[in-house]
Amino acid sequence: MLDNNQPMGMSMTSQPEMGGSGSVHEIFNSIAEHMQKGLSVHEQLANYYDFLGMDGFSEEHEHHYNEEAQNLRNLNRYYLNNYDKMLNPKKGEEPSIIPQNWYKHTRNEVDPTTKRSGVENGIKQWRDWESNTKHEYEKAYKQLMDMNETSAAFFVKDLIDNVAEELETVNKQSRKLKDEEFDLKYITELQDKLITKNQNSGSRRTYDQPESEYRRTSRNYRYTNKPFNEYY
Repeated sequence: MLDNNQPMGMSMTSQPEMGGSGSVHEIFNSIAEHMQKGLSVHEQLANYYDFLGMDGFSEEHEHHYNEEAQNLRNLNRYYLNNYDKMLNPKKGEEPSIIPQNWYKHTRNEVDPTTKRSGVENGIKQWRDWESNTKHEYEKAYKQLMDMNETSAAFFVKDLIDNVAEELETVNKQSRKLKDEEFDLKYITELQDKLITKNQNSGSRRTYDQPESEYRRTSRNYRYTNKPFNEYY
């Protein structure tokens, strides 16, 4: 059994709160910094599940990575178009998701016990991050409303709604997995369903698909579909 202990570094349960109480610029810089950390969370979770042989969960987080990368671009574009300045967020310490011990092993060494405990820990890491994100965005929304920056506050409200949907997904997933007692047969069958859904939706690039076509279909997919909720 591989060691699933949380590595040294920024833990998921002790994230520093976003700053940004002084100005709109500071608030948006703090949101951008948090988004950059969120991209790292989903990138790490995609690798995390790929290592465990959970391709469906890995693609789920790859989907969220792509979606949130677009959200970050939207944030930068909104602020520049409305306030005529560029954001310059700090490069803070990234959250640590993958146990350091895993880097010493190969996928062939992952046993069933590690897979079960790994899935359980991964779900908790995801839920903790998104819960913290929703709290921080809600705080930013309130600050902007108090400053009478209504348009900016409504922009942040859209981010809150997106996180709320993602939290709904992770909570459903967590409850269902607990009901199934993290049964590996159920988890394995779920991976196949998630992969099939991803392939049918057009959000996953096939080997013979031109990159330009993939970018177009993937972008349309992200804005018009909810790919994973129905499986939890």
